[in-house]
Amino acid sequence: MVADGNPRQVFNAPVSQEHAGRFGYENIFDGVVAETHPDLGTMTCRVAGSNLVLESPLANKAAGEATTLALRAGDILIATTRPSGISARNILSCRIDSIKDRAGIVELQALCGTVMFCVHITRGALKSLGLERDQSAWIIIKTHSIQFLRT
Repeated sequence: MVADGNPRQVFNAPVSQEHAGRFGYENIFDGVVAETHPDLGTMTCRVAGSNLVLESPLANKAAGEATTLALRAGDILIATTRPSGISARNILSCRIDSIKDRAGIVELQALCGTVMFCVHITRGALKSLGLERDQSAWIIIKTHSIQFLRT
């Protein structure tokens, strides 16, 4: 048995990279737990090979432990100015590396330092934000959008 639960539970908490890819998790990163914050219900994880730190939900992991993070492209917001006064804890400066129209979904590749994120938006959002390749922007990731893979 690879996973246990009802379909929604299984799709929303993939256990392996293979399952994460099948269930629509376009962003998969190796990382290490930097710190745990039990009083806040969160922990911070550093993406391997980078200085990028993401706040994630508290999991049964210790500081220094290796982990794999998974994030759906549709769970990432993009903004042309740095947002303030919002509950999302991960607000990252990025540069838009590419923009591709994929049959109604616009796929952006956003480079944050040395880490590339895949972001899905609508054509309407692309048009209203006036996004272009090489433009600076901000990506916003809710803490609880980050999942941990077990294998």
